[in-house]
Amino acid sequence: MAGQRSRIGAACERLARAGVRVSLFIDAQPQQVTAAAECGAPCIEIHTGHFADAQTPAARASELARIIESVQLGVEAGLKVHAGHGLNYHNVGDIAAIPDVLEL
Repeated sequence: MAGQRSRIGAACERLARAGVRVSLFIDAQPQQVTAAAECGAPCIEIHTGHFADAQTPAARASELARIIESVQLGVEAGLKVHAGHGLNYHNVGDIAAIPDVLEL
Protein backbone atom coordinates (compact mmCIF):
# COMPACT_ATOMS: atom_id res chain seq x y z
CA MET A 1 0.00 0.00 0.00
CA ALA A 2 2.60 2.54 1.09
CA GLY A 3 4.66 1.89 -2.05
CA GLN A 4 1.70 2.43 -4.38
CA ARG A 5 0.16 5.64 -3.01
CA SER A 6 -0.34 7.40 -6.33
CA ARG A 7 -1.94 4.39 -8.05
CA ILE A 8 -4.14 3.50 -5.12
CA GLY A 9 -5.05 7.13 -4.46
CA ALA A 10 -6.20 7.52 -8.07
CA ALA A 11 -8.23 4.33 -7.84
CA CYS A 12 -9.82 5.46 -4.56
CA GLU A 13 -10.75 8.77 -6.16
CA ARG A 14 -12.32 7.10 -9.22
CA LEU A 15 -14.27 4.68 -7.07
CA ALA A 16 -15.48 7.43 -4.72
CA ARG A 17 -16.74 9.45 -7.71
CA ALA A 18 -18.69 6.35 -8.77
CA GLY A 19 -20.25 6.08 -5.31
CA VAL A 20 -18.17 3.09 -4.18
CA ARG A 21 -16.98 3.08 -0.58
CA VAL A 22 -13.41 1.78 -0.53
CA SER A 23 -11.86 -0.27 2.24
CA LEU A 24 -8.16 -1.01 1.89
CA PHE A 25 -6.85 -4.31 3.31
CA ILE A 26 -3.53 -3.46 4.96
CA ASP A 27 -0.92 -4.87 7.29
CA ALA A 28 -0.84 -3.62 10.88
CA GLN A 29 1.96 -1.13 10.25
CA PRO A 30 1.84 2.62 10.95
CA GLN A 31 3.14 3.55 7.49
CA GLN A 32 0.37 1.49 5.87
CA VAL A 33 -2.33 3.20 7.93
CA THR A 34 -0.91 6.64 7.10
CA ALA A 35 -0.69 5.79 3.40
CA ALA A 36 -4.29 4.53 3.37
CA ALA A 37 -5.52 7.77 4.93
CA GLU A 38 -3.49 9.83 2.46
CA CYS A 39 -5.06 7.92 -0.43
CA GLY A 40 -8.52 9.05 0.60
CA ALA A 41 -9.97 5.67 1.51
CA PRO A 42 -12.69 6.04 4.15
CA CYS A 43 -12.09 2.56 5.58
CA ILE A 44 -9.28 0.15 6.27
CA GLU A 45 -9.25 -3.51 7.18
CA ILE A 46 -6.33 -4.50 9.35
CA HIS A 47 -4.84 -7.86 8.38
CA THR A 48 -4.99 -10.16 11.42
CA GLY A 49 -3.41 -13.21 9.81
CA HIS A 50 -0.07 -12.85 11.58
CA PHE A 51 -1.93 -12.67 14.89
CA ALA A 52 -4.00 -15.74 13.99
CA ASP A 53 -0.90 -17.69 12.94
CA ALA A 54 1.25 -16.74 15.95
CA GLN A 55 2.76 -19.84 17.52
CA THR A 56 3.59 -18.52 21.00
CA PRO A 57 1.80 -16.33 23.53
CA ALA A 58 4.57 -13.73 23.19
CA ALA A 59 4.26 -13.62 19.41
CA ARG A 60 0.50 -13.37 19.67
CA ALA A 61 0.75 -10.52 22.20
CA SER A 62 3.21 -8.70 19.95
CA GLU A 63 0.90 -9.00 16.94
CA LEU A 64 -2.09 -7.90 19.01
CA ALA A 65 -0.18 -4.80 20.13
CA ARG A 66 0.61 -3.95 16.49
CA ILE A 67 -3.05 -4.34 15.56
CA ILE A 68 -4.22 -2.16 18.46
CA GLU A 69 -1.70 0.54 17.51
CA SER A 70 -2.83 0.47 13.89
CA VAL A 71 -6.49 0.66 14.89
CA GLN A 72 -5.76 3.72 17.06
CA LEU A 73 -3.81 5.40 14.25
CA GLY A 74 -6.64 4.70 11.83
CA VAL A 75 -9.23 6.24 14.12
CA GLU A 76 -7.00 9.27 14.71
CA ALA A 77 -6.74 9.66 10.92
CA GLY A 78 -10.54 9.64 10.64
CA LEU A 79 -10.81 6.15 9.14
CA LYS A 80 -13.42 3.52 9.87
CA VAL A 81 -11.48 0.44 10.94
CA HIS A 82 -12.31 -3.19 10.30
CA ALA A 83 -10.14 -6.23 11.00
CA GLY A 84 -9.89 -9.76 9.76
CA HIS A 85 -8.14 -12.76 8.25
CA GLY A 86 -7.54 -16.09 9.91
CA LEU A 87 -9.89 -15.36 12.79
CA ASN A 88 -11.85 -18.20 14.30
CA TYR A 89 -13.81 -19.14 17.39
CA HIS A 90 -10.63 -19.57 19.44
CA ASN A 91 -8.81 -16.33 18.59
CA VAL A 92 -11.44 -13.77 17.63
CA GLY A 93 -12.10 -12.59 21.19
CA ASP A 94 -8.96 -10.48 21.47
CA ILE A 95 -9.70 -8.69 18.20
CA ALA A 96 -13.43 -8.31 18.90
CA ALA A 97 -12.53 -6.67 22.24
CA ILE A 98 -10.81 -3.73 20.52
CA PRO A 99 -13.45 -0.99 20.91
CA ASP A 100 -12.76 0.91 17.69
CA VAL A 101 -12.91 -2.10 15.38
CA LEU A 102 -16.29 -1.67 13.74
CA GLU A 103 -16.47 -4.90 11.79
CA LEU A 104 -14.76 -8.29 11.64
